This record gives sequence, C-alpha cells and structure tokens, in this order.
Amino acid sequence: MKESEKQDYIALSYTYSCMKSAFKDEEFIEDLWNGFLNGKSFTCTVYDQKTGDYVGYCAIKDPEKPDWELAIELKPEWCHKRYGTEVVSLFLKRLAKVTEKRFFRARVATDNYASQALMKKLGASPNGVSQLLLRGETLEEFRRENQDMIDDRFRKLADEFGVKPEEMLGNVLEYRLDVKE
Repeated sequence: MKESEKQDYIALSYTYSCMKSAFKDEEFIEDLWNGFLNGKSFTCTVYDQKTGDYVGYCAIKDPEKPDWELAIELKPEWCHKRYGTEVVSLFLKRLAKVTEKRFFRARVATDNYASQALMKKLGASPNGVSQLLLRGETLEEFRRENQDMIDDRFRKLADEFGVKPEEMLGNVLEYRLDVKE
C-alpha cells in the first residue's frame, strides 16, 4: 500500500460500508487509513494490467494468527468479470508457495451472494458460521426483528452450512480454502 492509494481505498471502503455517515468524520477516515496502512494485515493492491486503473485489494487480515483470513474488495465496476476469481487464486497460490500455508479462511455476509459464488468458484467449502459484530442480547434482538430475511434461498444456504437458518441471522458465513501445490 502506498500513500497515493489513500483516496482509492477510502472510496472503496465507503462503497461497501454499512456506516456511510461515519465517512463524514475526518478522524474516522484517518483512523481507517492508518489502520489499513499500519495494521497487521498483509495487503496487495490490484491494478488492471492494461489500463493501470485501481481495481481494489486482496489481503490477509492478520498473519500473526494461526488461521489466515482472506479479505478482498474490488470496485463494483470490476465485479462479475472474473477478476475476483483470478485475484484470489493468484494471491493464495503465491502465498502458499512462499509461506507453505495451504489453508485459508474467508468470512462472507449471509446476503453477499456474489462473494458466496466467488467462494464456490474457488472450490472453498462451508466451514460454519461465526460472529462478527453482534453478540448477546443485541444479536438475539436482531434475530427477532429480522425473521423475514429467512426465505428459501436463506434456508438452502443454512442447509449447506449445516446450521439452522436462525443461527445465520446476525452472523457471517465462514469458508475454508485449501490451496493445492
């Protein structure tokens, strides 16, 4: 990551944020950027080879943890064009070669069907659900208030992950990616 990529990164973070109002606060933006730049993550910026345009990034959130978690964000105009598949595949193969790690995990929101499809294209397997932000009574309240999210597609997804649909509400899906030599 370079200082010159700050505006691209902030704009991309804003695009996918569920807290867009926080981006009005300069201190929030600086904390976001500094956390991204100086955090524990290992991040590779993605550019289009032909045009040199900023596409997004691919990262390992915290290489100090035993199970490495993948993160990827691409600008919307680069989605659904196989860039995600190519980026993640190249990134993980190179990491596996350099580090000899073969197992990676990725967490995906239950309503992020595009990223779920990406995980399937990459051969990832369902590995349960995990908590992200909500816990305790807040999680229970969210589940009570969002029962209407449970439709046939949601039930099918819950079945793939071996959990009850209610257990997925307020949590994220966890995938396992195994990289072969």
